[in-house]
Amino acid sequence: FIFYRLRNEVYIEKNLSRFKLNFFKNISHELRTPVSMIAAPIENIINNYHVNDGLLQQLKIIQKNTYSVISLINQTIDYKNAQDISKLKIEQINIIPFINNMIENFQSDVNLTLNDQNQSVYLWIDKRVFEKIILNLFSIASGYNTSNNVNQLSVSDDGHNVIFSLGDNKCDHNNIK
Repeated sequence: FIFYRLRNEVYIEKNLSRFKLNFFKNISHELRTPVSMIAAPIENIINNYHVNDGLLQQLKIIQKNTYSVISLINQTIDYKNAQDISKLKIEQINIIPFINNMIENFQSDVNLTLNDQNQSVYLWIDKRVFEKIILNLFSIASGYNTSNNVNQLSVSDDGHNVIFSLGDNKCDHNNIK
């Protein structure tokens, strides 16, 4: 009798957990649309209209925070999808061109350069997971860079570790292994 009761409790907990995840995924989808509808006009104003510097700075702060909210919403959706899939797609890639491509896509939010672009650094990674990590670094860099300094990302391979150094042209780099 105890076995059946425990099995029933596990079944109920599993269904409750699945219900909660689906609820958050559905809410996240509902939130992403209006937030995206805020982001598009802001980007349009920044890119296509001449506004004074004070207003432009405020619009860029709104834009950056809007993209942060969209990113959080996407992470919530990705978490649910990860629960459904839960498999990594590991492959060996040269991370330098991969990061360069991400920098080009992120450039409107932060002035970022990658040092040592001609080198090759190969890692076994899941591109989706690695992209999230690098985007988090970019977000952190843009959040701390209030004076429009150039953020510099250095990637080096010492044979045992790949070292990411992120800083701006006014301060020391912080290393992440």
